[in-house]
Amino acid sequence: MGWGTVVKEVYLSRMSKQNAESNLEDEQGIMQMFRDELMILAAASPRDVKDQDGWEQWEYYIRRRVSEIYDGLIDSAVKCYQYQLLIEADPKDLESE
Repeated sequence: MGWGTVVKEVYLSRMSKQNAESNLEDEQGIMQMFRDELMILAAASPRDVKDQDGWEQWEYYIRRRVSEIYDGLIDSAVKCYQYQLLIEADPKDLESE
């Protein structure tokens, strides 16, 4: 299972109270980066986009990028929630594994 912390019988994998606040700030920064990228994509609308694989039509590119960004936002939001749980947890409710 690895290492983590148990808060009120809920196991948080690879999380500890010691670095929860700095990790929460990191995740919030990642979420802001995703939001900024969505704004940039919303402002742009070229016909084609060149990426590392070559040229791609805008509609396919934007669909793929928004899906990737959405997945990243969801992942970061869940981690932020878990770090917030750790920060606010009563020390007697914590068990490190």
